[in-house]
Amino acid sequence: MRLLYTLLILGMTSMTFADDDQAKGASKLVKDHTLGTLSTMMNGQPFMSAAPYAYDDQGRVIIMISDLAQHTANVKANTKASVFVMKPDPKDDFNGSRVTLIGDMKLVPKDEIEKVAEIFVKRHPKGKLYQNFHDFNFYRLDIEKVYYIGGFGDIGWVSKENYAKTFAK
Repeated sequence: MRLLYTLLILGMTSMTFADDDQAKGASKLVKDHTLGTLSTMMNGQPFMSAAPYAYDDQGRVIIMISDLAQHTANVKANTKASVFVMKPDPKDDFNGSRVTLIGDMKLVPKDEIEKVAEIFVKRHPKGKLYQNFHDFNFYRLDIEKVYYIGGFGDIGWVSKENYAKTFAK
Protein backbone atom coordinates (compact mmCIF):
# COMPACT_ATOMS: atom_id res chain seq x y z
CA MET A 1 0.00 0.00 0.00
CA ARG A 2 1.28 3.43 -0.91
CA LEU A 3 2.04 5.72 1.99
CA LEU A 4 1.35 9.31 1.10
CA TYR A 5 2.77 12.46 2.60
CA THR A 6 0.58 13.48 5.52
CA LEU A 7 -1.63 16.28 4.27
CA LEU A 8 -0.82 19.65 5.77
CA ILE A 9 -4.48 20.57 5.36
CA LEU A 10 -5.15 18.27 8.31
CA GLY A 11 -2.75 20.31 10.41
CA MET A 12 -0.17 17.53 10.70
CA THR A 13 3.51 18.10 9.98
CA SER A 14 4.91 14.58 10.34
CA MET A 15 6.63 12.83 7.45
CA THR A 16 5.64 9.45 6.15
CA PHE A 17 7.81 7.71 3.62
CA ALA A 18 6.75 6.75 0.15
CA ASP A 19 6.92 3.26 -1.22
CA ASP A 20 9.32 1.80 -3.79
CA ASP A 21 7.17 3.00 -6.71
CA GLN A 22 7.70 6.59 -5.66
CA ALA A 23 11.44 6.00 -5.23
CA LYS A 24 11.50 4.65 -8.78
CA GLY A 25 9.46 7.62 -10.00
CA ALA A 26 11.87 10.06 -8.36
CA SER A 27 14.92 8.38 -9.87
CA LYS A 28 13.26 8.16 -13.30
CA LEU A 29 12.81 11.94 -13.31
CA VAL A 30 16.46 12.48 -12.43
CA LYS A 31 17.61 9.95 -15.04
CA ASP A 32 15.33 11.25 -17.81
CA HIS A 33 16.32 14.92 -17.54
CA THR A 34 19.57 16.84 -17.76
CA LEU A 35 18.62 20.28 -16.44
CA GLY A 36 17.42 21.08 -12.95
CA THR A 37 16.96 24.09 -10.73
CA LEU A 38 19.73 24.53 -8.18
CA SER A 39 18.67 26.32 -5.02
CA THR A 40 21.33 27.65 -2.66
CA MET A 41 21.22 30.05 0.27
CA MET A 42 22.33 33.67 -0.16
CA ASN A 43 22.28 35.87 2.93
CA GLY A 44 19.55 33.70 4.47
CA GLN A 45 17.40 33.79 1.33
CA PRO A 46 16.94 31.10 -1.34
CA PHE A 47 18.70 31.74 -4.65
CA MET A 48 17.80 29.59 -7.65
CA SER A 49 19.32 29.07 -11.06
CA ALA A 50 19.22 26.54 -13.87
CA ALA A 51 21.92 23.89 -13.64
CA PRO A 52 22.83 21.14 -16.09
CA TYR A 53 23.46 18.01 -14.03
CA ALA A 54 24.53 14.41 -14.14
CA TYR A 55 24.18 11.75 -11.43
CA ASP A 56 26.30 9.00 -9.97
CA ASP A 57 25.46 5.40 -9.02
CA GLN A 58 23.83 6.61 -5.79
CA GLY A 59 21.67 9.22 -7.52
CA ARG A 60 23.74 12.10 -6.18
CA VAL A 61 23.51 15.08 -8.50
CA ILE A 62 26.76 16.35 -10.01
CA ILE A 63 27.07 19.87 -11.36
CA MET A 64 29.96 21.78 -12.89
CA ILE A 65 30.05 25.45 -11.99
CA SER A 66 32.41 28.38 -12.29
CA ASP A 67 33.98 30.08 -9.31
CA LEU A 68 32.54 33.28 -10.80
CA ALA A 69 28.93 32.07 -10.41
CA GLN A 70 26.76 33.37 -7.58
CA HIS A 71 25.66 29.88 -6.55
CA THR A 72 29.32 28.86 -6.13
CA ALA A 73 29.83 31.71 -3.66
CA ASN A 74 26.61 30.67 -1.93
CA VAL A 75 27.68 27.01 -1.62
CA LYS A 76 31.07 28.01 -0.26
CA ALA A 77 29.29 30.02 2.46
CA ASN A 78 26.55 27.45 3.17
CA THR A 79 26.53 23.92 1.71
CA LYS A 80 22.78 23.47 2.20
CA ALA A 81 21.18 23.19 -1.23
CA SER A 82 18.50 21.48 -3.25
CA VAL A 83 18.00 20.46 -6.85
CA PHE A 84 14.52 20.46 -8.36
CA VAL A 85 13.63 18.46 -11.50
CA MET A 86 10.23 18.53 -13.16
CA LYS A 87 8.41 16.88 -16.04
CA PRO A 88 5.50 19.17 -16.87
CA ASP A 89 2.10 17.77 -17.77
CA PRO A 90 1.19 19.56 -21.03
CA LYS A 91 -2.53 19.29 -20.21
CA ASP A 92 -2.42 20.36 -16.55
CA ASP A 93 0.17 22.64 -14.95
CA PHE A 94 -0.81 21.34 -11.50
CA ASN A 95 -0.22 17.69 -12.36
CA GLY A 96 3.40 17.48 -13.52
CA SER A 97 5.73 15.06 -11.79
CA ARG A 98 8.62 16.56 -9.84
CA VAL A 99 11.31 15.76 -7.34
CA THR A 100 13.31 17.88 -4.92
CA LEU A 101 16.65 16.51 -3.75
CA ILE A 102 17.81 18.17 -0.53
CA GLY A 103 21.25 17.99 1.04
CA ASP A 104 24.75 19.41 1.13
CA MET A 105 26.46 20.56 -2.07
CA LYS A 106 30.16 19.84 -1.74
CA LEU A 107 33.22 20.21 -3.93
CA VAL A 108 34.14 16.81 -5.40
CA PRO A 109 37.43 15.58 -3.90
CA LYS A 110 40.44 15.65 -6.26
CA ASP A 111 40.79 11.86 -6.25
CA GLU A 112 37.24 11.50 -7.65
CA ILE A 113 37.33 14.24 -10.30
CA GLU A 114 38.33 12.00 -13.22
CA LYS A 115 35.42 9.61 -12.63
CA VAL A 116 32.94 12.43 -11.99
CA ALA A 117 34.11 14.33 -15.10
CA GLU A 118 33.54 11.21 -17.21
CA ILE A 119 29.99 10.85 -15.84
CA PHE A 120 29.22 14.53 -16.42
CA VAL A 121 30.65 14.78 -19.94
CA LYS A 122 28.79 11.62 -20.98
CA ARG A 123 25.50 13.48 -20.32
CA HIS A 124 26.80 16.92 -21.35
CA PRO A 125 29.43 16.54 -24.10
CA LYS A 126 29.86 20.33 -24.38
CA GLY A 127 30.89 20.32 -20.71
CA LYS A 128 34.27 18.96 -21.81
CA LEU A 129 35.14 22.43 -23.08
CA TYR A 130 34.57 23.99 -19.64
CA GLN A 131 36.12 21.28 -17.50
CA ASN A 132 39.59 22.43 -18.50
CA PHE A 133 38.96 26.04 -17.47
CA HIS A 134 40.74 26.74 -14.19
CA ASP A 135 37.67 28.31 -12.55
CA PHE A 136 35.21 25.43 -13.23
CA ASN A 137 34.79 22.74 -10.59
CA PHE A 138 32.56 19.75 -9.96
CA TYR A 139 30.19 19.78 -7.01
CA ARG A 140 28.02 16.91 -5.79
CA LEU A 141 24.84 16.97 -3.72
CA ASP A 142 25.09 14.61 -0.74
CA ILE A 143 21.41 13.81 -0.44
CA GLU A 144 19.68 13.93 2.94
CA LYS A 145 16.03 14.05 1.84
CA VAL A 146 13.99 13.37 -1.29
CA TYR A 147 10.52 14.81 -1.87
CA TYR A 148 8.55 13.37 -4.79
CA ILE A 149 5.30 14.37 -6.46
CA GLY A 150 4.22 11.99 -9.20
CA GLY A 151 1.06 13.95 -9.95
CA PHE A 152 -2.06 14.99 -8.08
CA GLY A 153 -2.37 12.87 -4.91
CA ASP A 154 0.88 10.98 -5.53
CA ILE A 155 3.05 12.78 -3.00
CA GLY A 156 5.64 11.55 -0.53
CA TRP A 157 9.01 11.72 1.10
CA VAL A 158 11.28 9.02 -0.29
CA SER A 159 13.98 7.69 2.02
CA LYS A 160 17.46 8.45 0.74
CA GLU A 161 18.22 4.73 1.00
CA ASN A 162 15.29 3.72 -1.25
CA TYR A 163 16.17 6.48 -3.69
CA ALA A 164 19.86 5.44 -3.85
CA LYS A 165 18.89 1.78 -4.37
CA THR A 166 17.20 2.66 -7.65
CA PHE A 167 20.56 3.83 -9.06
CA ALA A 168 22.63 0.84 -7.97
CA LYS A 169 24.05 -1.16 -10.86
